[in-house]
Amino acid sequence: FFFLRYFKTFIFTFLPHIHCRYLVTDNDSWFKTRDVQQTELKKQMKQLQTDIKQMSKEKMSLFVATTTFRRNLVNLLGSGGREKAAVSHGGNGKDQSTNILNKVADFQNVMADLYLQQAEADELLFFLAIDYQRLLESVDTASAERRHALKHLIKETKKHGGEKGEADLTKVEEAQTNYDKLNQTMRRELEHFDKVMKEEFGDTFDKYHKQYRTALANTGNTP
Repeated sequence: FFFLRYFKTFIFTFLPHIHCRYLVTDNDSWFKTRDVQQTELKKQMKQLQTDIKQMSKEKMSLFVATTTFRRNLVNLLGSGGREKAAVSHGGNGKDQSTNILNKVADFQNVMADLYLQQAEADELLFFLAIDYQRLLESVDTASAERRHALKHLIKETKKHGGEKGEADLTKVEEAQTNYDKLNQTMRRELEHFDKVMKEEFGDTFDKYHKQYRTALANTGNTP
């Protein structure tokens, strides 16, 4: 997805790669709330992948079982079964039984297509969840850099904030400016990220349900 590449570009070009070994207390309520949401989002993405993968697996199993049943039924009918049904469509006895079995075989074919189409629809959500799991990992990287910048600001403030001297104040102001700039940029990018994620999942769920409804509607067109 385009946004995946865009956000990664922001993270790895705008932010320096520094590994922080310290825990920093963050008093910004917006980022504290966003961190809680971040943790929950990562859990939801993992759970969504697990659920969708299981659903798709079950539907593929139904597809195989239905296809196998239809093939065995057709073999049981034999090559002459369908010809007799075509000649005696409204007949009775063996011909009527054969006609019914042929309809059952046709319906099984439709159901096999339904399971296959539903499994393909599941993939839309599965791969979207994978993409956003990677994006959320990139958000973690950006958040770590922000914590490092905050730690640096606290360090400079403690070291030079109580002293007089233009050089010392410049260091504090520089650290504050860098942190504020990073804060504003990250908040703007994360707000945009949340908006795009909501819209993209909404669009994908719409396509998902539409594909499901189309597949189900096709079963109503069977003879």
